[in-house]
Parts: sequence; C-alpha cells; structure tokens
Amino acid sequence: MTQPAPTLLEIHGTPVLVATAGPPLDGAEAALPLVAEALGSGAELVVIPVRRLPPAFFDTASGLADAVTQAFLDYRLCVAYEGDVSAALRRDPAFAAAVRRGNAGPYVWFTADRADLADRLLTRHRPPD
Repeated sequence: MTQPAPTLLEIHGTPVLVATAGPPLDGAEAALPLVAEALGSGAELVVIPVRRLPPAFFDTASGLADAVTQAFLDYRLCVAYEGDVSAALRRDPAFAAAVRRGNAGPYVWFTADRADLADRLLTRHRPPD
C-alpha cells in the first residue's frame, strides 16, 4: 500500500511540507525521503506529526531525536514536530530542555498544532517594531 505524498502549503510566505502519513521516523535514513521531497518541492520547513515518531525519539539517551533532526538541518531545512509532547516533557528533563532550546531558535520547533506553527511563522516574518 502506498502512502499519500506529503502536502506542500504556504504559511505566511514560507513553503511548508507537511508529512502527515508515512512510516515512523526511526533514524536519519528514514528522514532522507522527506528531505528529498522538501528540497524538490522548494519547501523551507518540514512538519512532522509526533505520531510518526517512535517512543525512542522522546528518550534523549537514544540520540534518535538528534539524528532525525540533524538530517533536516544538514540540508538547511527547518523542522517542526507537531503534536502533544507534554508526557515526554514531564518524563525526561533533558528532552524538555532540548524542546525549550529548539523552540527558542529559528530551525527546530515543537508545536502543539498548525495554528501554533502559523503563529511562529508570522512572528518570524514580522518586521521589527
């Protein structure tokens, strides 16, 4: 059975590839088809629903989150993990710290939903006061 292709959207002027369906991202190699799709479509940001992430992603000791994220950053793509990660934040203080660091910067975000992502992108594109 084939998976539906990722969807390309434009949100506040940013081309965004939404990777709703597909296999779990269980390593950097699993992220490479999304990297290729993003580069081929002109996307600047890839959105990955947290349901596509295996439990090891949320365990900093596994290194999986770093490996998957780095696969996108190596190709100068931003990545947003979309969905509820509150349980993982409570369970692993190191993961919570990584999420805070990512959300503070321009390249890796953990967003609750599409509205949260849109707000971040609007803020990113808003000229300084």
